Amino acid sequence: MQHRVDVYRQLESAAAAQRAGQFAQAEPVYRRVLKSQPRNTDALYLLGLLTQMTGRFEESAELFARAVRENPRSVKFLVNLGLSLGGMGLGRTHEAIEALRAAVAIDPNVPAAWNNLGNEFRNDLRYDDAMDAYRRAIALDANFADAHLNLGATLQEIEPTLDNAMAAYRKAISLQPDFATAHWNYGFALLLGGDYAGGLPEYEWRMKVRAIAPNRSFPVPAWMGQDLAGKRILLHAEQGLGDSIQMARYIPMVVARVAEVIVECPKPLVRVLEGMGSGVKFVAGGDPLPAFDLHCPLMTLPLRFGTTLASIPWNGPYLHADEEFSGRWRERMLPDPYRPRIGLVWAGRPENKVDRKRSMRLEQFAPLAEITDARFFSLQKGPAREQIRKSPAGLDLIDYTDDLGDFADTAAMIANLDLVISVDTSVAHLAGAMGRPAWVLLPTNPDWRWMLGREDSPWYPSARLFRQKMRGDWAEVIAQVATELKKAKRGHS
Repeated sequence: MQHRVDVYRQLESAAAAQRAGQFAQAEPVYRRVLKSQPRNTDALYLLGLLTQMTGRFEESAELFARAVRENPRSVKFLVNLGLSLGGMGLGRTHEAIEALRAAVAIDPNVPAAWNNLGNEFRNDLRYDDAMDAYRRAIALDANFADAHLNLGATLQEIEPTLDNAMAAYRKAISLQPDFATAHWNYGFALLLGGDYAGGLPEYEWRMKVRAIAPNRSFPVPAWMGQDLAGKRILLHAEQGLGDSIQMARYIPMVVARVAEVIVECPKPLVRVLEGMGSGVKFVAGGDPLPAFDLHCPLMTLPLRFGTTLASIPWNGPYLHADEEFSGRWRERMLPDPYRPRIGLVWAGRPENKVDRKRSMRLEQFAPLAEITDARFFSLQKGPAREQIRKSPAGLDLIDYTDDLGDFADTAAMIANLDLVISVDTSVAHLAGAMGRPAWVLLPTNPDWRWMLGREDSPWYPSARLFRQKMRGDWAEVIAQVATELKKAKRGHS
C-alpha cells in the first residue's frame, strides 16, 4: 500500500513539473515507474502526453496503445492515441479514425473527441463526415472555438462561395479574439475572394502559428513600412519555394527605398534570384547572415506596399534564364517549329499538407498522348518522378531532370519550352515569373493566390488556369487541356 502511495506522489510531482514545461525533470520519473510497473496506466498516459508534446509521435502512439490495452474504455487514452496517429502526428489517418470512433462510441458527449474525429475525416477528404463531427462538437459546446474554425475550413473546401466559411471563422474569433489560426484562415479566405485590404492584415496572424510560419526572432525590429533611407534590411523566406518566387517581384521595390538589401531564401532559389540584378545580397537559408538593421518576411511585403487586387506589381518578367545555360538546353532539346515543346509537372512535395488535393498521378495525363505532334518534357522532381517508368501509353515523355540541380537550371530549360503545364507547384510560379506560357491545374479550393472562378491570374499574366468543377475530378481538367492543346496546334498550323 505504501509503495502505491509513493508511486502516486512521484507521478503527481512529475506531472506538475511537466505542466510547468520541465520535461527533462518529469520524463525520468515516468520511465522509472514503468520499469517496475510496465502496466501502470497513469505513467503510460503521462509519458505519452510528454512524448506527444515533444513531437515523438511513434513513441507516444505506442504508449497510448499500451494504455488502451490496459483500459480499452478510457476515452482520454483513445483520443490521445488518435491524436498521435493522425494528422498532427504520424499521418496514419485510418487508424486515428478507428481510435476516435471508439472514443465517441464509449462516450458521445466529449466535444474534443468529435472535433478530433472531424479533423481526421477532413484529412481523409471525407468532408460530409467531418462537418457532421464538428457540428456534433458544437452542439455539445457552442463556445468551442476550434470546432467553429474547423467547420469553416471544411465549408471552404466544399462550397462554391466563401460566405459560410467566413461566418464560421468570425464566430471562432468572436469566441477567442487572439485565436491566431482562425485569423489566418479568415485572412486566407478574404484573399481567396480578392479582398486584399481586409485579407493581408489578417494573413499576418500566420506568424503566430508555428505550423505555418517558422517561429524566428531577430535582434532587430521588424520593418513596419517606415522610411528605409540609409538602412540595411533582411528579407527572409518563410514558406514554400513558390511563395518566395511569387514575392520576389517586391525585391526591386525594396531596393529602391533602402541602402542595402539582404535576401535569405532556400538554396535552390539563390542562383535564379541573383539574376534579378545588383543591389541585393542573396544568402541561402541556414548560412550565416551579415548584420542588418530591420527585417521583413517576404510574404509580408504585399501588406507593407499596400497591395490591392488592382495594384499587384507587374512590370514584365522579373526572373530570367541565364543565356549560356539556356543556349545549352536549346541545342539539347532540338527546336522544331512544327512540334511545340511542352513541360509537365503533375505533383508537388508530398510533405505539404495540401498535396493530396493539389497533386495528380502521371497516368491521369493519358489523354495528352493524343497530342502526337508535340514533344513532352518532364519537369517533375521528387518521389513522383518515379511514375515516369509507367508513363501512359503513347505519351513519349523526355526526362532530363537529373541535370536540373536548382531553379536556375529549371529556368534555362523552361526558356526553351513553348508551354508549361503544371499543378500548383513552384515550377508554375517560376514559369509565370519568367513570363512563359503556363497552364496551371487547380483543385476546386486552391491556394489563395489563384482566387476563385478566374481563368487568368493577376499575379502572372502569362498563366491560364484550369479548375476542377467537381471536387477531386481531374479527368475533366485534363480533357479540357487536351482539347485546348489541339485547338492551339490547329491555330499554330
